[in-house]
Amino acid sequence: MIVLAGLTLVLTVAARLALWLVPFRVIRRAVESVAPVSFLQGKVTARNVAWLVHAASRNVFRATCLTQALTAQVLLNGAGLKNQVHIGVVMGEGFESHAWVECEGRVLIGGAEQSARYSKLLTLEGRP
Repeated sequence: MIVLAGLTLVLTVAARLALWLVPFRVIRRAVESVAPVSFLQGKVTARNVAWLVHAASRNVFRATCLTQALTAQVLLNGAGLKNQVHIGVVMGEGFESHAWVECEGRVLIGGAEQSARYSKLLTLEGRP
């Protein structure tokens, strides 16, 4: 689990840096192309991923909801778990956006109550 925690931290930093430096279409292609890997399959659950991403994000500067969602999708894809990253928007007093991850029929990252407020704008399909 320590190796997986370290991997999650590295992925979170990489996602944060990529969001600052790389066009989103390139990030999207890279994240969606992650295939299952043997050392994660059958050993990592969606619940483990959620815990690891939350823990890593506390140690990464500006680990936004999108940073966390992309990190979770890479890990879930690697574990062979079907998932979707949703990016939504809401208009209120201003424009707001939010990203969340659904896996196994529930919101894993991004909060179910919070994400329910947003209209889905884009969905990134994970690889089962």
